[in-house]
Amino acid sequence: DPERAWGTFLPVHSIRPVEDWGIGTYRALGDLVEWTSGLGGEFVGTLPLFPMLDPDDPSPYLPATRLAWNELFVDPTVLPEAEAVPEAGELLGSAAGRALGSALVDYPATASLVRQALEPMAEVLWTTPSSRRDELEDFARSRPQIAAYARFRGEREGKGPVADRVTGYHLYAQWAAEQQLDAVGERLLLDFPVGVHPDGFDATWRSASFAGGAQVGAPPDTFFEQGQQWGFRPLHPRAIREDGYAYLIDCFRHVMRRAAVVRLDHVMSLHRLYWVPDGADAAHGVYVRYPNEELRAVVCVEAARSGTAVVGEDLGTVPDEVRAAMAQDRMLRSWVLELEMQGPGERLPTPPETSIASLGTHDLPRFAAWWGAGAADALRPCLDHLASGPSRLVMVDVEDLWLERRPHNRPGTTTGNWRHRSDRTMDELKESADLLA
Repeated sequence: DPERAWGTFLPVHSIRPVEDWGIGTYRALGDLVEWTSGLGGEFVGTLPLFPMLDPDDPSPYLPATRLAWNELFVDPTVLPEAEAVPEAGELLGSAAGRALGSALVDYPATASLVRQALEPMAEVLWTTPSSRRDELEDFARSRPQIAAYARFRGEREGKGPVADRVTGYHLYAQWAAEQQLDAVGERLLLDFPVGVHPDGFDATWRSASFAGGAQVGAPPDTFFEQGQQWGFRPLHPRAIREDGYAYLIDCFRHVMRRAAVVRLDHVMSLHRLYWVPDGADAAHGVYVRYPNEELRAVVCVEAARSGTAVVGEDLGTVPDEVRAAMAQDRMLRSWVLELEMQGPGERLPTPPETSIASLGTHDLPRFAAWWGAGAADALRPCLDHLASGPSRLVMVDVEDLWLERRPHNRPGTTTGNWRHRSDRTMDELKESADLLA
């Protein structure tokens, strides 16, 4: 059970650091944590921080793996190897001017930029005997799944010496990400997606844990009349049980080492998933049940081991037994004002105590767009209502504080999602009197 607390929310890619080359960084996330903490907040929520397989497909909910970190958020300028590669800083500095007015993240360009900065640093470290190289080699030995992930990326991009060089780059990038997240601390609310990319590392390394011939989705409803297909393979309920849930345990331990709170995307997946056979449409799927008591036990054991609070994403149509199980496990519910209010003129509904309360989510319209006319006058009373209510945790999207209208994501669409950048820099956040109030 977490203590009663509040926190902020902002995707890392949206943060505008002082040195901005087109995307936020782990160092900027640390600044946001420090700023939030200085105002009395206990955590910062963000989107999943796992690596993407392809920069052209940046959805954080279809990662290459749930066992590594996104290297695009590494800040190369503060790594010790930067001194030996001054051209890397010059490269990022020249990109900073171009990024100032960018409203969206250009993932292919940014991925190329960060890699051009990090690759020569990795080369310097691997080819020069030093205590840091010894530390990196120790890291690779102690984290076999990270070493295997790096090898997977290397073999995707080349053979022989090329594969070895790419493997070394990814090991270095993962080590750098770990170090920079160490500096951020554990005041994070991290999102745990329900699936992974079907061509990614996890589906290769733990192939027996995934079912072939189907993908996960949702049946037709009033919002998606044709149903949904989410593009990832379901976990095989028998295979993961026979393996002692080893893959999921590794995933939970990876994310819970970094998080004060973990949010489980689509918490119903602990009970059942909607499988759509390959070649069929979403109207012709079937629910497949999972050993929920054992899966819930894995979550509880790992949360207790790491001291992590757990939130279940239980929005939408949820069977009664799911919420009863969440209550039994002391897993917090997700409570969203935009989904709970039925219409104008009614009293603001009160969230339950065992919940994390927020105005919206990354999949819903921003508060200003949802409320419409009068949003500026309504924002403070709505935040006051959440603050004075009984919910254990309250999370505030930083951008709602200046009535941002552009969404993080429009479900069912593919243009512009997961690319939005904040209008304000970290310095502007710190200096804005109206926002601080």
